[in-house]
Amino acid sequence: MSLADNLHQDTIRDLGIEPPITVAGEDRISTAIDILRRKSKGCALVCDPVGKLLGIFTERDILTRVLAPGRSQDDSVAEVMTPNADAVRPTDGVRDVIRRMNSGGFRHMPVVDDNDQVIGIVSVRRIVNYLIEHFPMAIYNLPQSPQTGTATREGA
Repeated sequence: MSLADNLHQDTIRDLGIEPPITVAGEDRISTAIDILRRKSKGCALVCDPVGKLLGIFTERDILTRVLAPGRSQDDSVAEVMTPNADAVRPTDGVRDVIRRMNSGGFRHMPVVDDNDQVIGIVSVRRIVNYLIEHFPMAIYNLPQSPQTGTATREGA
């Protein structure tokens, strides 16, 4: 089966959905940053008490909405998160999710069930690992880019 066929047929469930890091909207920014640092993750999903997705709090939010404007880390996560985060379902195709992530500039996308309950997260890293795991010959045997190399001779 070709790479294109597999990308079309395989779903997010086939990728292996990662368990999410979750925080509440009323949590302090400093608390969320500490959780991300301890778990070595790039984002946390912001959920209401019953597990519905409210937004996503990412490294990009920290840089652009917390550090750059000099906001207090005692403020709530809800004030700086990205609200209405685009989410995917476990049955969505890998190809479609890659397109959505590319067009939206997302590195992480929440995964929700049919009741909009958060069940996980999919990351660009997981997609790259999926490609390498399933198509090692296609990935490792890609032709060298014609732009690489030096323009002039090196050495003596």
